[in-house]
Amino acid sequence: MGININNEIYAAQIRAVYQQTPMVLIVNVVNSALVALILGSYAEHTGWWIFLGLVLTMTGVRAIVWGVYHHHKKPYRPKAIWAQLATLGSGLSGLLWGIGTASLVSDNLVEEMFLAFVIGGMCAGAVFSLSYHLPTFIAYVVPAVLPLSGHFFLDGRLVDSAMGGMLVVFVAAMTFAAYNFSHAFANGARLNVDLTKRTKELVETNAQLAAEMGQEAPPRVIASIDWSRSCLSAIELGFLRGFERRREVPLGRNSTLQLFHGSPRSNMEYIVASTSPESLDEMLGGITATVLAGGHTHFQMVRQHHGDLVINPGSVGMPFKDYVGGSATILSHAEYATIEEVDGTINVSLKRIPLDKDALRQAQRETEHPLGAWLLQQYG
Repeated sequence: MGININNEIYAAQIRAVYQQTPMVLIVNVVNSALVALILGSYAEHTGWWIFLGLVLTMTGVRAIVWGVYHHHKKPYRPKAIWAQLATLGSGLSGLLWGIGTASLVSDNLVEEMFLAFVIGGMCAGAVFSLSYHLPTFIAYVVPAVLPLSGHFFLDGRLVDSAMGGMLVVFVAAMTFAAYNFSHAFANGARLNVDLTKRTKELVETNAQLAAEMGQEAPPRVIASIDWSRSCLSAIELGFLRGFERRREVPLGRNSTLQLFHGSPRSNMEYIVASTSPESLDEMLGGITATVLAGGHTHFQMVRQHHGDLVINPGSVGMPFKDYVGGSATILSHAEYATIEEVDGTINVSLKRIPLDKDALRQAQRETEHPLGAWLLQQYG
């Protein structure tokens, strides 16, 4: 079964929210305890201790939900219920903070500013802990802030009205920041899923190549591939995996260049000078172009097929002289091809440039390439 990218991104968002849940719960408990301790003692209002008890109860329920999710999560089969529970828990917690603070706060300006500071700080922290899944963030921030903002507006004093307006602006700014954060996280998750998918395709292609060769790839060849991959960064690997299987390039006027690796229908097919016209017709699958250029074999070649030019520019780093018994002989030069238009006619030239063998040997000695000994022998 293939990977559904949208489901993967959704699952990553939910996982991220639940990964942050323990920290969120701890912050809720610590802040509510501090608020109850300070305002319960300062204002001698027992309602703050009831508020603390409700927060602890809510935290306990959310901790149970987190524990169940952590035990039963299935990364590749996300269930909407987990997102719904996260959003519900976040919403109820925000509502408890919003209604609790708005109903218990007095008209004392210091107390009001203290609560506004606490609520604002928790909302700012929610940008980094809840906005992986935007509905969960909004469900917390809106009910946590608006009741206190409404209290400030209803108080009637100019300073309170200003504070209420500032809280509304603050919620809008935090929501915008959360949207950008959520969008960036989703894009990162999409890239990660795409890289995983591409890697799986690459593994399957390598297995197909081994099957077509009628034998398993030699261990040293596999080690060479793994070593080469380890030398590349994630960005470089992502760039390589983004290569298209086939591309058509205009050459001017009515001429076109068709590019592919093995053949237009498969990266692993071999087109050589001795490939029969009938087999080549099957590989091309009806695709025509002024020049059809492929690689894969490491053998430089140009041939005509139904009036089109079929070429292989060879290889810059490893051009083959022959390939006998599963072992290749490397030529001591770099190969490439040029295409130019002269008086409306497309010309192809195969090029060869000699290489500095001493420099090749020195460069090889400075690496830990698994095929190092064999390459040094070839460069001799």
